Amino acid sequence: GGISVGVVDLDQSSGSSAFVKDLSTGGDLNVTLYPEQVAAERAVHSGDQAAFIVIPKGFGAARDAPFSGPPMQLEVGVDPSRRAAAPMLEGILTKYGFMQLQSAFENPGKARAMARDSLKRITDAPAMDPLRRRAFETFFGNLDSMLASVPDQDPAQPGDQAGGDAAPRRAAFTPIRITTRSIAKARRNLPTSAYAITFPQGVVWGVMGCALSFAIALIIERTRGTMIRLRVAPIPAWALLAGKGLACMVVTCGVAVALIAVAAGVFGVRPHAPGLLAVAIVCTAFCFVGIMNLLAALSPSERAASGLGWGVLLVLAMIGGAMVPVEFLPAWMQPLSSISPIRWALLTLDAGVWRELPMSRFLLACGVLVGIGAIGMLVGVRAFGMIESRT
Repeated sequence: GGISVGVVDLDQSSGSSAFVKDLSTGGDLNVTLYPEQVAAERAVHSGDQAAFIVIPKGFGAARDAPFSGPPMQLEVGVDPSRRAAAPMLEGILTKYGFMQLQSAFENPGKARAMARDSLKRITDAPAMDPLRRRAFETFFGNLDSMLASVPDQDPAQPGDQAGGDAAPRRAAFTPIRITTRSIAKARRNLPTSAYAITFPQGVVWGVMGCALSFAIALIIERTRGTMIRLRVAPIPAWALLAGKGLACMVVTCGVAVALIAVAAGVFGVRPHAPGLLAVAIVCTAFCFVGIMNLLAALSPSERAASGLGWGVLLVLAMIGGAMVPVEFLPAWMQPLSSISPIRWALLTLDAGVWRELPMSRFLLACGVLVGIGAIGMLVGVRAFGMIESRT
């Protein structure tokens, strides 16, 4: 579906513009242009982009003189929670770097100008070894003569660009140099270790297990008559379900706190915003309490609840980023991740543990979790009332 990246063009040359155009239209990346590096880095910190690419000054000049000067340079900053995308991104950028060289050789006139410029640079270099100077002068002189005999080819015609001996020679040459770094390592407390990135996912899986266990327990009480005996007492149905939900929420929060304690005590994870982490745990627990009530109301038996619950939760985990990073999903599936509460839960937990997230985005994620939980509670109470009326 394409890796979401922010691109900052500091060179502002025709060569860099052509490179950005190739990245945007190639289909391998979802490109968003940013005017400065600070804005692109902030987008990666907030989770809007998986990485950012900086095209430094001199990129266009290096693109036009690939043989006589330094290679084209690119700086890449990667979200540490999406490090699996870094090698893929480097491969994609290397491919487009070769495409810049290929586009130059498709035009013999432009290639001759590059060869002559390279020859002039070597001739003007005073400190070069005489033997090496003579070898380069011979090479570029012969290259210029060879290109002079090649007729201009219509770029629209494929010719034999994909065949011949050109491909092996290009494969041995790297025209682009990519410097990749994890942007969080340069910032204090973000993150303290690699475990800080993986433990929020563990918390989500623990919360899902608790919610499903309580849903099955509630169905067992209903099918075996325990719920009928409880209903004999002067207690409304909503109060009874609220008590079950409160118990589920307390246990869910306890599991999340226990996992965070293990992360801090054993693996050295140090949450950089304990207050935000506490709010994230409460909102996540409330969301899954609502999901628990909904599953318990819609499932006729404990087996049905187990099958329906894990079937629904596994799909939500898959599209929400708990199994596979969202940017690795097909393009048509990536927008669906916004409907998964697991994506919003991971976002809030990351903000409490290591991610630097704007407060507005954090509050939005918490609001989505609370809204999903409230809808699940209301629908579950209504469905439970209908079941009670039939029995």
